[in-house]
Amino acid sequence: MMRPLVFDDCAGWLHEADGALGVVVCGPQGYEQLCAQAALRELAERLAARGLPTLRFDYPGCGDSLGDDDEPARLETWRASVASAVAALRAATGARSVALVGLRLGGALALEAASTLEDVTALAMLAPVVSGRAYRREIAAFAAMTGGEADAQGAISVAGFRATADTLAALDRFDATKIAKAPRAIFLAAAPEQIGADKLEARLTALGVEVTRAPFEGYGDLLADPTFARAPDALFADVADWLAARAPGETRAAVSASAPASLRGPGFVDTPLTFDEGRLAGVLCAPEGVSRGRAILFLNAGANPRMGWARQTVRYARALARQGWTSLRIDVSGLGDSARRPDRPAQVPYSDAPQDDVIAAIDLLAARGFADVAVIGPCSGAHLGFHTAVRDPRIAQLAMINLQVFVWTPGRSLAIAMRQSTRSAQHYRRRLFELDTWRRLVSGDLDLRTIASGVAARLRRRGAERLKALAGRDADGATILTRFQALAERNQQVLLIYSDNDGGLDELAAHLGPNGARLARLPGMRVELLPDADHNLTSPDMQARLLQTLIAFLDAPAAAAAREPAAILRATPGPATLLSAATD
Repeated sequence: MMRPLVFDDCAGWLHEADGALGVVVCGPQGYEQLCAQAALRELAERLAARGLPTLRFDYPGCGDSLGDDDEPARLETWRASVASAVAALRAATGARSVALVGLRLGGALALEAASTLEDVTALAMLAPVVSGRAYRREIAAFAAMTGGEADAQGAISVAGFRATADTLAALDRFDATKIAKAPRAIFLAAAPEQIGADKLEARLTALGVEVTRAPFEGYGDLLADPTFARAPDALFADVADWLAARAPGETRAAVSASAPASLRGPGFVDTPLTFDEGRLAGVLCAPEGVSRGRAILFLNAGANPRMGWARQTVRYARALARQGWTSLRIDVSGLGDSARRPDRPAQVPYSDAPQDDVIAAIDLLAARGFADVAVIGPCSGAHLGFHTAVRDPRIAQLAMINLQVFVWTPGRSLAIAMRQSTRSAQHYRRRLFELDTWRRLVSGDLDLRTIASGVAARLRRRGAERLKALAGRDADGATILTRFQALAERNQQVLLIYSDNDGGLDELAAHLGPNGARLARLPGMRVELLPDADHNLTSPDMQARLLQTLIAFLDAPAAAAAREPAAILRATPGPATLLSAATD
């Protein structure tokens, strides 16, 4: 059983068990947290099944916790939060001793925290950061490969997660091989060719630590991409065996479960919760004052946990709470903190099954007094929201952001589809007449074969969908236009938002004409383009523009919106002030 546990400024999840040895899991940060969230939940479930009560938590400024990643003294604050998590685990469970499990940066933080805590008896370090300076170089290299760079303040952003100059300087000072004290037993799983692992093992051995060394098989599968991340089952089984062997045989005294707590920030109250008989997890974000009559439901994009790419969903929810909106951000089954159901496919982004999860979330909001909801879904979350809205008229408003496919063909490769959906065909046609494009082709900076393959595949699919539209039906027996007509007849309002060069525009044109022109006669339907934005809306400026667009849509009076025909608009840049304090 998993239940929320809130302490200090941190949000966490306690996986309950009756053993006397408790475990605190210290996860990675930033992009690596996106990749590892679901896997660490699986690890915690595995440990609890072995009788080890286990706490997972988000560091301050990360995930669902309070704060932001650009605040000062992040590394020191994160290290202190590990000690707070240990205290919270002991208070909640009565555990007599504690072990730590740390992945990547979490391994470094756990090692430093354990050196100051007398009751930490064992530590499992999984591909830990050994040298902060080397880790900083990794961050810089990854940022460069993904189009990022250091800003004027010396900060580096990876997938929208920002490491400030202060954080980078603190990393430079960290060296695990100079640690002076450590738990008496350490499990060390090194990533392939991990620099510094041998030196760290030698240092720990010199301190008299009993070191168990293991290879980290599946390291790349876990941390390369959130959508395709897979838990290293063999390694996690070894960690569970190792920790269970160090647990005292007796059980602990029972501790009564306290009511779920909340995190309070300026203008909002976040309450982690489970629902649907404990199978699904989410966070209810409410304004401090009176809430509006309609709630907002945020859905996952791809396999990203509910925090969203660059943690933007957390920022949107808290900014909207300041405007009086209550929202619920959830993980559908198999993503983030929600366990996968045995009867569901492992790959969920375009499955129909999570529609039941969305309906369960709407039921939860209805039980709290919200008669209808506004659903906001990016990418595959837009696909899920659209098809659920067709089923459930309680979805009064639907905002779909960079939708890639309206109808998913069974058997289609998700990996290939992702490679083919980077830019629209219209974008490449425009670039064909730019001199810089030809310079990059000659220099080899552009992979023409991959681009051509992706565009050709989209054009083939667009042609096939047009034939289906002419025939009057798609794979599910109705055209996409017919589905929008049904939504309009029920006065459900829809906003389709696209980055102006996004590959999803080809899908929109295939079903509904260029820029959705076939929606023009339908009331309450709108298409809006965001100029100079990437697919994930990574930068703070892009997120601020999207937030302004969403607020305008949510604030539109229902009657007026229902009378208004579809429009194609271009959003103009706006100030980022709405997001400036949203995560305090």
